[in-house]
Amino acid sequence: MFRMRVLRATLVLLLLAALPIAVGAQEVTPSVTVSDQPVVDGTVTVDEVVSAGPGWIVIHADADGAPGPDIGHTAVEEGTNTDVVVEIDMAMATERLHAMLHDDLGVMGEYEFPGADAAVAVDGQVVNVPFQTLAQETPEATPAMTPETTPEMTPEATPEMTPGAATPAVTPEATPEEPGVLPETGGFIPGALMLVAAGAAALLGGLALSSSRRSR
Repeated sequence: MFRMRVLRATLVLLLLAALPIAVGAQEVTPSVTVSDQPVVDGTVTVDEVVSAGPGWIVIHADADGAPGPDIGHTAVEEGTNTDVVVEIDMAMATERLHAMLHDDLGVMGEYEFPGADAAVAVDGQVVNVPFQTLAQETPEATPAMTPETTPEMTPEATPEMTPGAATPAVTPEATPEEPGVLPETGGFIPGALMLVAAGAAALLGGLALSSSRRSR
């Protein structure tokens, strides 16, 4: 009787211990969320990846609307992974891409596809989300500031002197002579002139006196 009770208690404990694991496994539903986006520096970003175990988020090129060749992949952890950046082969990239979840079932940490790391399926549907790549936005060009044109200063035209044109002679203004000043003459001194005049006057006086005497 005692042994039966112990066995029952052990089974209950085991069930209680396994219950959180079973509930946790049921709560994880693999999914992928990705938005249309530009390719930046050869990479795309997957918004969210929910994986039931270690796995890979794989980017496939488009082949007539279906997933085509694998052009890039990166590892994801069990649970929710956000903003997962995947580097892709730009030479094989198409305008439409596919983000697909793969399991890591072979050598852990080594991507094996085609091979053991098959795509994850939920209710018979592969977890794959197509998205569009957009042209990368470039900042608008700022118009260059061009210096305003400053009008050149041109010197005023100076009338050219033409040969043969009469140039007015500059004539010195007449300087009025000072009154009472006799112009100097070469070789005569004013005093000598006075003596000559006095002599001439005396001679004339003598001639006149001599003539009056003769007439008597």
